[in-house]
This record gives sequence, C-alpha cells and structure tokens, in this order.
Amino acid sequence: MKTSKSIGLGDSVAKFTKFFGLDKLATFIARLRGKEDCGCDRRRRKLNNIVPYKHLSQDLYVFTGTRKFTFLEDARILRQGVPVLYKAGEVIYIDPSMDIYYELRDLITTHTLIHN
Repeated sequence: MKTSKSIGLGDSVAKFTKFFGLDKLATFIARLRGKEDCGCDRRRRKLNNIVPYKHLSQDLYVFTGTRKFTFLEDARILRQGVPVLYKAGEVIYIDPSMDIYYELRDLITTHTLIHN
C-alpha cells in the first residue's frame, strides 16, 4: 500500500495511529458515546496547519492567485462552519485568502481534487 507524502505533523500522527489501529479505536469510542465522528480528521488538519513540513512550498497545493480545481469525487467541506457538498466533476475557483484553502489542500493530497 502506497502512502502519500505527509504535509504536516497531523498527517504523521494520523499514519502512526492508523498503523497501530488507534484510528479504529477512536471511531469505536466516539460511536459508543453517540457521536458520528471522532474528530480525528479535524485535528489532523489543524495540526498540519500549525506544524507544516517544509516541502509544502514546492508542492502544487501551495499557490498564489486564483486557481481552477475540479472535484474527482464527491466531497463534503465546511464553509464558514456549514457543510457544503461538492459533486464529482464540479469546478471551483480558489485563492489562498479563502476560508476553504486549507481544506482543498488536504483534498488534493488525497486525490479528491485536481488542479486544472
């Protein structure tokens, strides 16, 4: 199984927890407590933003100016605290000042979104 390059500390922690099965345990405990989500992805993104790795500046998902992106599969993204569903094939124009920028960066690394 090929693993993607970590963009920050959050990705490294996620890989560690997945290797030891802690991600499944967190999901199980969250469901026992009546929660739909354990919050792991939210914490991963937050850690990535706090402690990004240096190679980010050389990658496609760090950019300036407005860029066009196309969703390769359906994706749900929080926009100002409200979940928005984007359908596969939908096009979106983004610049780094937008609230959705960091979410899109994560989607690019998971191959959900592609830069046109």
